[in-house]
Amino acid sequence: MPEVGPWVIFERPKTFEYGEWVLFKEVQELLKWGIQRSQACGGNTILCNKKGVSWYQDHRRNAAQRMTKWWGEVPNGKTITGVGVITRIQRIDAAFPKHPLKNLRKVLPNLLRQDYGSEIADLSNARRVARTSVTNRYSDPRYATLKMAILDLRPKLQPLLDELAKDS
Repeated sequence: MPEVGPWVIFERPKTFEYGEWVLFKEVQELLKWGIQRSQACGGNTILCNKKGVSWYQDHRRNAAQRMTKWWGEVPNGKTITGVGVITRIQRIDAAFPKHPLKNLRKVLPNLLRQDYGSEIADLSNARRVARTSVTNRYSDPRYATLKMAILDLRPKLQPLLDELAKDS
């Protein structure tokens, strides 16, 4: 299968499991925006405010509060960031899964599992799957199936991609 789009291919730092993920155009744009913003204000993380302060703050009790609000905030008259990304998506597509930010990595495997089964879903999470060895990872037909499956999911993910594009 020919390579389509920019793929991120690496071993996960914690588990050293091989993984392949596509970066859709909207995600690329959001990353470019984050990198440019960070460089412009002297920040050292991709997600930071206009002063260069990271959205994730290790020293705080709720370290991911700013990112969590950006993702799922519901207007209540006291909102800081406005309406969260997932809240806006649910207004457009009520069937879109409303996972909290910390569970966002579960969206892709859950969608893949519906049409392609558990083995392909586990590959998307960079989990070791039976019969996978270092020597056959690059020629394993399951990785070709995973690539095709991820690209096939684009229409289901379009509401999310559209909302991310608005934030970049």
